[in-house]
Amino acid sequence: MMVTRGALKAEAKTRLNHNFPYFLVLFSPLFLLSLVSWVTQNHFVHHLSTWLRPDRMMWRGSDNFYAHGMYGYNYRHLYGSQMANSPWDHFTSGVSSLLMLATLFMLVGIMFVLIDIIRRNQFPDQPLKQSFRILMNGQYFIGTLLIYILRNLFLILWSLLLFFPAVIKFYSYSQAYFIYRDGIDRGEDVTYLEAITRSRHLMQGHKGDLFVLHLSFMGWFILAGLTCGLLLIWLWPYFRLTLANFYVKLTAEKEDETSTSETPTADPSTSTAD
Repeated sequence: MMVTRGALKAEAKTRLNHNFPYFLVLFSPLFLLSLVSWVTQNHFVHHLSTWLRPDRMMWRGSDNFYAHGMYGYNYRHLYGSQMANSPWDHFTSGVSSLLMLATLFMLVGIMFVLIDIIRRNQFPDQPLKQSFRILMNGQYFIGTLLIYILRNLFLILWSLLLFFPAVIKFYSYSQAYFIYRDGIDRGEDVTYLEAITRSRHLMQGHKGDLFVLHLSFMGWFILAGLTCGLLLIWLWPYFRLTLANFYVKLTAEKEDETSTSETPTADPSTSTAD
């Protein structure tokens, strides 16, 4: 890329620091949803849900009775496998999966907003409403869902070969959501597979750039862990603004290359002297 990694990050950081309250409101539903999703998968909450599980409430009389049963019979041995696969376990697992999917959808929608902010250099009104951009357009929602399914299907198939091809394809397909949204906004009849294909073409020669850009945030995320996640309030918008900036600059660069190659050049043989 003609724009350096440092320039991408510096521009994102400047925009974030000058408009932090806006981005805080924009990302607040995502923070809340991510927190709820994390809590449902938390180890302690899992034990709490197991303790409150309906199929175990009948043994709650005493731990000794549950462990040894009446006349010393071990009910844990008798019912352990059924309890481990109870409807309650399936329910909590299903809720966690739905929350993770909802987090992904909201994140993609917020990325759409960030891309528009960078391109237009202006901020849409009502940032809290903009957090749900993915739900404001049925084509955005359906397209994101189907691209998500196809993308993960392809990645699973690639991972059956080796790990590294799957990683390479992960970066190849990384811009498909944004390419599809841009096509829809321009009135193009973009298919889901075509969006993935365009992403592969766009990322040719730039997969390493994005990989290194991701790695450059590793120290920040380690530091966020040391602050018990509090730094994520600032870091997550910074990270996502940088990725949106990467897409905007890369697509602009590709468009410039295309327009330059399509510009007709003058034929010297047809020129006449004055």
